[in-house]
Amino acid sequence: MDFTNNDTEKLIIYGFGRVARCCLPKLIQDFQIDFIIDNNSKYEKNDTRYNGIPIQSFMSVKHKLQEKKYKVVVAVSGNSYYPIKKQLESIGYRESIDFENAKNFMSQWYWINRSECVISRISLPITLKCTLNCKHCNTLVPYLDRSRVYTDDELKETIKMFFDCIDYVSTVLIVGGEPLLKKNLIEILSFIQVNFHEKFSRLHIISNCTIIPKDDLLQFANQNNILIRLSDYSHEIGNYDRIKKIIDKLKAFKVDYIVNKHEQWFDMGFPRETLRIADSRENLIRHMTECNAMCQVIYNKKMFFCATQLGAFEINRAYNKDILELDRLIVNSTESKKKLLDYYNGNLPKGIRFCQLCRGVGPKNNKIVTGGVQLKRNDEIKIRKPS
Repeated sequence: MDFTNNDTEKLIIYGFGRVARCCLPKLIQDFQIDFIIDNNSKYEKNDTRYNGIPIQSFMSVKHKLQEKKYKVVVAVSGNSYYPIKKQLESIGYRESIDFENAKNFMSQWYWINRSECVISRISLPITLKCTLNCKHCNTLVPYLDRSRVYTDDELKETIKMFFDCIDYVSTVLIVGGEPLLKKNLIEILSFIQVNFHEKFSRLHIISNCTIIPKDDLLQFANQNNILIRLSDYSHEIGNYDRIKKIIDKLKAFKVDYIVNKHEQWFDMGFPRETLRIADSRENLIRHMTECNAMCQVIYNKKMFFCATQLGAFEINRAYNKDILELDRLIVNSTESKKKLLDYYNGNLPKGIRFCQLCRGVGPKNNKIVTGGVQLKRNDEIKIRKPS
């Protein structure tokens, strides 16, 4: 896709899940969107529209796509991108020319044409404490020193440093650990909402369904259009009744929510295995950019390329390479915005060296494990030391 072309006026959005719904408020301000493609039949059967834009299946618009080359922005999460990529390539569309994922499109088009730092999402762990002890946790929570705690002032400073160097982020993910363990969660959410509401589309809270949310949190979520994302590990921890109680309460308070069933995870290897993934810098960068764990994380005045890199740093400060220090960036400066954007997009000459130790969650990691398996107290935890 020609990102340098400021004449791009029309887009087609492929996908109408949570990624698309967070990107669309920004995109419809700046582009004409003729239709949205989504293969969930419920949308087309009900003649569903978003802001007047029809939502149609790929097969129903295939002839339109073949008759005229559109610019297609694929707004889906994780490995859902690859089947869509194959589908578009089957009708002659070319990646990075005729179609691109939303993350790359938004960050590059707005920068090249408007010098704006626009990103699709950021992850904000407000605590690394958790109610679970998942063996394959992507933030490596079971392996952390949980006595290390950052103050609310440090948390708020980190949030401010981040927002001072961007123009817009579609989604802010409030994560943990388990974020509902944070006693003053509403205070932190309110700090973001009051001070930076013009710079993001929506807050999401990701919870593991072990804590029933309090009434005041749900009232705040309802008033501020916060999405609660429930991670369902009931196949492992058997909390079926609690999940039902949580859902009933969310419905009672009219809070928007989704349930994600996590029956399978990728085993990324680190910190239990000694891995060397790539044999060259070129292969390391390819491995890094193909990894769909790429939801960058801000924590303790730093930006990490992913949650696993953050976990490794918290395990051992020797894993301190290729981390962006937010407190070294200059507020609202073009240079700092570009530096943050390059880091976010993985435009790094040496790549992220930690990726050498991790299988990631890209298409080449075929080591699948049961999601939510709990480490037992007597399980031996071996942690790979940095070389």
